[in-house]
Amino acid sequence: MDKRATRQITLYSILFLVMLMFSGITFFLGLNYGVDKTEQKYAHLRVDNSKIENYSYQQQDLVTFYLTTYTAYEEFQTDWFESITAISTNRVSNPANVFDELASSAKKRAVDAGSINMEGYGLLDTAQKSYIRSLNYFEDAAKDLKSKTAKKTAAEAMTIITNDDNYKIAIEQALKAQASYFNAMHLWTVSIDPNISNEYSNDITQPISNWNSYPLITKMNIIANNLNDQKIYKNVLPQDIVSRIDEFIANGQAQQLSLTKVNEILELLLTTDAIRQGDYQQYKGNRYNEEFLPNIPFFNAY
Repeated sequence: MDKRATRQITLYSILFLVMLMFSGITFFLGLNYGVDKTEQKYAHLRVDNSKIENYSYQQQDLVTFYLTTYTAYEEFQTDWFESITAISTNRVSNPANVFDELASSAKKRAVDAGSINMEGYGLLDTAQKSYIRSLNYFEDAAKDLKSKTAKKTAAEAMTIITNDDNYKIAIEQALKAQASYFNAMHLWTVSIDPNISNEYSNDITQPISNWNSYPLITKMNIIANNLNDQKIYKNVLPQDIVSRIDEFIANGQAQQLSLTKVNEILELLLTTDAIRQGDYQQYKGNRYNEEFLPNIPFFNAY
């Protein structure tokens, strides 16, 4: 083979390698561009868990959340339960009449609940979004129930209300928000008080002996999580429930009835309607004055 042919083969080889190299570079540039575009398109669907995991809870943030988002939701919840009680006890001639006001109340409170931006504040962010969603669904439920309950008896109206899909989602979101808020308070307390552990059992079927070993903040967190899991929506706070459970154990009633697990006591108290709003305040002075809690208004005396 002469030198001329050799040079041509070498030149073709070099050109082929160059073309192969540029093809590879073009492919990877195109791939990266496509990945970037796809990530941008679906970025709004991605949950940044680092905001929840890395956020350092501050008492001031817990208080701010209470004074804005939680208070707004609580005001609507009071309106809702008062109206539903009036319907169920036949104090309203036409149940549909109350739902216009409830829809307006829910709409206004949703705006109030979002008056401060908690984005990036860990579980407080989650709680705020869930409370706002809850209020939005309550508004939709009230609008639907206005027509559905027109000229219905109290019993018929209550059945319609409890089976309304928007109402079911509203309470799910409210319970999720409450659990997130109490989890946030528990994490703050653990970060401040070395005597309070973040290791505990959320299992409500745990024995009374385990329950008695926990501080108040942990008990409230367990109850808030259980209410969320079981979808139990009552006009009482986790601290009201905890105080009644503790009293039931302390006065010997649990032992007399051979109840050995927390869930047995809770079920009995709920089915007999033995828990009232404000029960925590009733027992606070005798039992919880030494407990370490964040300085949130609903933990203080009225």
